[in-house]
Amino acid sequence: MRYWNSALPHDVAEAEVTYALVPASWGRGHATEGAAAALAFGFLDGGLSEVVGVAREANLASLRVMEKLGMSFVGTRFCYGAELVEYELTAAARGSGAVAAPL
Repeated sequence: MRYWNSALPHDVAEAEVTYALVPASWGRGHATEGAAAALAFGFLDGGLSEVVGVAREANLASLRVMEKLGMSFVGTRFCYGAELVEYELTAAARGSGAVAAPL
């Protein structure tokens, strides 16, 4: 797989940032803040080279979170039983200042 990273467990081929919030928490920046902290940990402490994120095309809020995190659009892929939009962030892009530090 193209996301293979030796820092991951042997049976895991890619690292994915995921977030799910109850509706009362939507629009408050919690997804962005939590995902930024997870990305910082993954890249700085976990030694990851890249992380992916997926969302339904109609989920504009999740797409916006990935964009605010500095993730780049890759295309679409079939996973979790649906055709989803895929974004990725590499350690090199994050290191270039493409992503703000966690809040």
